[in-house]
Amino acid sequence: MMLDILIADDHSAVRHGLSLLTELALGEPCRIDYAASGDEVLEQLRQKSYTLLLSDLMMPDQKGISLIAQALEVQPSLRIVVISVGPERDFAAQCLRSGAHAYINKGASDAAFTKIIRSVVYESNDYHSYIRKTTGQGTPAGDTEQASIRLLSPREREVVLLLLQGQGIVEIAQALSISASAASTLKGRAFGKLNVQSVIELNRLAYYQGLNVDGTK
Repeated sequence: MMLDILIADDHSAVRHGLSLLTELALGEPCRIDYAASGDEVLEQLRQKSYTLLLSDLMMPDQKGISLIAQALEVQPSLRIVVISVGPERDFAAQCLRSGAHAYINKGASDAAFTKIIRSVVYESNDYHSYIRKTTGQGTPAGDTEQASIRLLSPREREVVLLLLQGQGIVEIAQALSISASAASTLKGRAFGKLNVQSVIELNRLAYYQGLNVDGTK
C-alpha cells in the first residue's frame, strides 16, 4: 500500500527539499501533499488519512508544539516528525512529550534524516505508550533512566553511539573490528540495560539524557 505523507513548512523550497529527502529515505513510491500553515495541516488531516506528518515547529498561524496535539486530535494514529532550526536540547523533549515521534534539527545530515524517517515509518512499536511510560507526570525521565547510560560497558557504549549516528550492525562491526554477531550481541545487551526496543527509542533516551552522538553531554 502506498504511503501518504504530509509535509508542512511555510517555505516552498524547504517543502520540496524535504519531499526529495523523504522519498530517498523511504525508497518506495509515496504520495506527498503539502501545507504552508498550521490551519492547512489540520484541514488536510480532516480530508485525508496520512501515515506521516513531517512539520516545521514554528508555523505562521500556530505556536509550534500546540500543532502536534491538534493534529493528533484529528488523526490519533498519525506519526509526527518535527523538523526545526531550534536546538534539540531546547525543543526535542517537549515535542516528544506532546506526541511527536521524533525531532530533527534542520542542520542534521542526510544520513541522520534518513535514519529517523525510516525508523518512524517502519517501526511497529507503540511510540505514544513509550512516551507516557518515560515521561510520567511530565518529567522527562526517571532516576533509573538517567543513570542507565552509565551502566553500559565501554564497548556497549561504543555500539550505542554508532547506532545513534545511523550506522547498522555490519558498519558497526567493521568500525569496531568485531564480527557482526558480536556487534549484534552488544546491541542486545545495551538495549536490555537501557530498556529500549528500537533505535527510535534509543534516540529518545539520548534526547532526554542530553547525550550527543560523540558521547558528550
